[in-house]
Amino acid sequence: MSQHAMKPILALDFGRARIGAAISDELQLLAHPVETIPANQKALSRVAEIVRERKVDHVIAGIPRQMNGQIGTAATEVLQFVEKLRAILPCRWLPWTSA
Repeated sequence: MSQHAMKPILALDFGRARIGAAISDELQLLAHPVETIPANQKALSRVAEIVRERKVDHVIAGIPRQMNGQIGTAATEVLQFVEKLRAILPCRWLPWTSA
């Protein structure tokens, strides 16, 4: 069975001060850190640059939950950021929530 290279997946881990970015290998099995992006007004354009430069197939965005399992302010901010990216990027987006 031959292994075929696939386009990478970009994973984003959102924080108040920084956004962690990691990218998968060609087999989409392992992720490697790309960079830590300051969570400021330039974050949107930097994530878009990474998607274009690395020819990313789709992006996974971590959606934080509160201790009681509900989606709070932090998750809402992430979803708003993702909506802005969706408007400027053609790739697929997958939200990822921890249980």
